[in-house]
Amino acid sequence: MGDMPMHAFTWLIGGIVTIWGIVGLIMASGVIIGAVLIYTPGREIIGGVIVIVFSILGLFFTAGGLLLGFVLGVIGGALGLARK
Repeated sequence: MGDMPMHAFTWLIGGIVTIWGIVGLIMASGVIIGAVLIYTPGREIIGGVIVIVFSILGLFFTAGGLLLGFVLGVIGGALGLARK
């Protein structure tokens, strides 16, 4: 690591992982809010769109994310759109 002290490098990596974790929680919260909206009468379309958008954003902004969660989110959002 050159002249960088080891504790500074550990702190830097820990900060990046923490930020990715927070972004992942935000994306997951968006998917959950969209899923709740799918079951609210009259809001199925907006809920489906929110689930799809946050699933796609979660895939890109959380360093790949969990591919299974992305696939299930897109399928669930599509089913929410088809529910209407």
